[in-house]
Amino acid sequence: MVSTREEPSEKADVVFITCEFEKMALDARIPVDRDGRIAGLSFSQHSDYVAPGYVNSAAFREQEVMVGSGEWALHGTLSMPAGQGPFPALVLLQGSGNTDRDAALGPNKIFRDIAWGVASHGVAVLQQTAE
Repeated sequence: MVSTREEPSEKADVVFITCEFEKMALDARIPVDRDGRIAGLSFSQHSDYVAPGYVNSAAFREQEVMVGSGEWALHGTLSMPAGQGPFPALVLLQGSGNTDRDAALGPNKIFRDIAWGVASHGVAVLQQTAE
């Protein structure tokens, strides 16, 4: 095991474990339901993320949030521009399928790139957590 991270959501917390094998590193994606039961398992090739050049990390901050409650609660990451608001806002929601909140595909983190890029330019972004 190389590293772990967790994405909370209403139905299941998703645990990501980076596993180092002889020929490559893989990320295990494991949803764990509210009763502590494993609700799935999938693997994808691990790659280290490098933010695009247009991202200005000093221009925004991030925090984990929950919007609403009950079955309609939306867990995710809020990228909030620095300074005084109000700010325009964007909500990024995944479609169906086996993905994380960044819509990661290999070394690409599509939703993270969008969120950080527009947050760098004064737009608040909420990325939904998978599950």
